[in-house]
Amino acid sequence: MDVNYEKLNPFSIYRELTKLNKLKPKIQKHLFEQIDDNTKAFFYDITSTYFEGECCIICAKGYSRDHRFDKKQVVIALVINTEGYPLYWEVMPGNTQDVTTIVDLADNLRKKLNLNECTLIFDRGMVSEDNLYYLEDKEFQYVTALDRDQIDGLDLFDLSLFKDIDLNKDDLTDQLPGFNKYDDDLYYQQKVKDDNTRCILGFNRSMKKDKLKTFHKNIDNLMQFIEEKNKDLAQAKKSRNKKVTARQIDKQLKKKRLHKIIKYNLTFKKLKVTRKDGTKRTVHSFEIETKIDKTAKKEATKAFGLTCFITKLSPEEIGIKKVISSYRAKYLIEKCFKIMKSIVKLRPVRLTIEKRVKAHVTVCVLSYMLLVTIDEKMKKSKLDLSTTETLKELSDCMVDRIKIKNDIEKQEIITENITTPTSTQKEILKNLECKKVVRKNFYKKYLDIPKMK
Repeated sequence: MDVNYEKLNPFSIYRELTKLNKLKPKIQKHLFEQIDDNTKAFFYDITSTYFEGECCIICAKGYSRDHRFDKKQVVIALVINTEGYPLYWEVMPGNTQDVTTIVDLADNLRKKLNLNECTLIFDRGMVSEDNLYYLEDKEFQYVTALDRDQIDGLDLFDLSLFKDIDLNKDDLTDQLPGFNKYDDDLYYQQKVKDDNTRCILGFNRSMKKDKLKTFHKNIDNLMQFIEEKNKDLAQAKKSRNKKVTARQIDKQLKKKRLHKIIKYNLTFKKLKVTRKDGTKRTVHSFEIETKIDKTAKKEATKAFGLTCFITKLSPEEIGIKKVISSYRAKYLIEKCFKIMKSIVKLRPVRLTIEKRVKAHVTVCVLSYMLLVTIDEKMKKSKLDLSTTETLKELSDCMVDRIKIKNDIEKQEIITENITTPTSTQKEILKNLECKKVVRKNFYKKYLDIPKMK
C-alpha cells in the first residue's frame, strides 16, 4: 500500500515474474486441492495469444484464435472444473496443434496433480484414435465429439436422412426414424461400437439453418468475385497468365470451402486493344465459366447440423442427455478465455523471456479465478451487481494520503487512511467475506500512520 509508484522499477516486477513461474506447480496443486468436485469432471481446451514487439523463444506463427495471423503467438492449455475454476494451465509454442496436446495433458494431470481418475470434456479438434486409446490406457474417461469426416467414417448412421429434411416442420421425429427429441432443435440417436464406445448422433435444426445461411452466402460472395474477375479480364490491357488466374480462383474456392462444389473453366479470349497512336494490338485473356455440382452440394450440406458425441462411460454412469449437456457446457471454458482476453488483458504479450511470459499467463489465470470467485459469491448476495459492477463499486474506496508541511522545522508529516466505505461497499465486502480489510486494526499494518520525513 505504501508504494511510491513514480520510483517503482519495472525490472523488479519482471524479476518477480521469474520467481512466480517457479511457484506455478505449487499453485496448481493448491488450487486442485481446494476443489471439492465429487464428479471429477473437467473441461479442457486451448487458445492462443499474440505478441507485440520482440518475442520469446517459444513464439511462433500458428493458427490464431485472435485472427492475428500476422503476429507470433503462444498457445495456452487450460483445465477448469464444472464451476469454472482453473486448476491446470500450460504455455506451449505458438505452432502447437490441438490434437498433439492430449497425451502431455494426461501425463501432467497424473504426475503434477496426482489425478488418477477423472472425465475430460474436450473439443472435437483434439480427437484422434491414438489420443482416445492413450486416455483409456491411463484410465481417464472422456466426453467429446467427432468432426464431419470422422462421422462419415463411422458407418453407423444413415446420413441420407438429412439430405432433404424439411426444417420448417414443428416436429422432425417423423422425418428422423429412430431419433428422440432432446429439445425443440436437437434430436438424437445412440449406437454402440464393438469396443463399447457410445456414439450419440445429434441433429440440431438451428445449427443446420445457420450453416446453410453461411454456405449460401459464401456461394453468393464467390459468384460476385467471379463476376468482378470476368469484368477485369474482359477489360485487360495486357495478356493474362492462365496459371496465375487459376491460382487466384483456387485460393478463393478453398478459402470458402467450395472447391469440391463449384467447378470452373477458363475459356481463351482474344481482345483488341487500341494503342495511344490509334493502332490495334491483340492481347490474350480469359472468361471464367462456372458450374455448381448439385450432387456435391447435397453431399457437403448433409452433415450440417450434425454432432456425434462419444464416450466410453456406461449408461449407468452417465445418461444420453447428460452426455449431450456435458459437451454443450464446454462453453464455460470458452467464456473463460473471452474474459481473460478482454477484462484481464491477457493479450497482447509484451515480454521477451519465456519464464516471464509463462508467469504473465499465470497472473491472468489467477485474476480470472478471482473474478469467478467474486461472481459466485455475489450471486448469493441481495445486491444485484455483476462482477464488473462490483469491482467498479469497490474502486472508489481508496487510500487517502495527506501531506502536512512544516516550513519552520522543515518537516513533512504524512498521514494515510482509507475512504470511509459506503453501505453498498460494506455489503459487498460482507458477501466476499472480506469485512476485515476496512477495519483499522487490519489495514493500519499496511499504512504508516503518521510518519515524518
